[in-house]
Amino acid sequence: MHIVHLACLVDVVTSMLLDLSDTAFPWKGSSRDSRLEQGWRSYKDYCQRWGIVDRAERRLFTNDVLKGDFATVSQKILRAAAAKYMVFWLYFLMENLLLGMPEAERPEHLKLIFAVVTGLMHLEQTQMENGRYFTEGQCRFCESAYYLYRASYDRLASMALANGIPRWKVRPKQHMLEHEVIDFIGEYRCNPRYSANYMGEDAVRRVKQLAVASHPNHVSRHVLLKWSLQFSLPYRSTV
Repeated sequence: MHIVHLACLVDVVTSMLLDLSDTAFPWKGSSRDSRLEQGWRSYKDYCQRWGIVDRAERRLFTNDVLKGDFATVSQKILRAAAAKYMVFWLYFLMENLLLGMPEAERPEHLKLIFAVVTGLMHLEQTQMENGRYFTEGQCRFCESAYYLYRASYDRLASMALANGIPRWKVRPKQHMLEHEVIDFIGEYRCNPRYSANYMGEDAVRRVKQLAVASHPNHVSRHVLLKWSLQFSLPYRSTV
């Protein structure tokens, strides 16, 4: 789930907060930072209400942070544990925003954002509420959630490109998420929550460091051994 928590969701959060703070709707204020302050209060209240301890840092809701690349946010300001729960606040925020508007007056842009966070929320919720293996129905539900997220995200990316705004960026990580849903979940019915190993936070980074440090004659053996150990740990049995 590194793909979702540390890449895909971070792009959604930063783009969405920038979009919602462009004008005085839905958050009033004379500047972007003053409007983002209201977003922070909403997020903080939501976390307090549900007893969520893993939270994003306050500075995520500032213009200086949001205008940077997602790499400056991921893990440094929005950790994976916080991202896992933040998707539910995003859904709560957009649902209440749209419910407060007459259906005929709901902008397509906001409906697309709601569709994006709904798809990610359904993926997260399905994994959190079920065991190691999914039923056929749960697999199909995950596929539908992914298609909802991806189709809506691609539409937002096209709109941003047409307006010359560098938001809703399409990245290779999204293609990796597609393989996770279609191949890993769809074919093997495995719940990714049980194969995601957050020990040391970033297994890929540590494997790369090992490869650089290894002698060329042994790099393949070292990397494969490290990779195998890292991703087999969730399946270890107690003796």
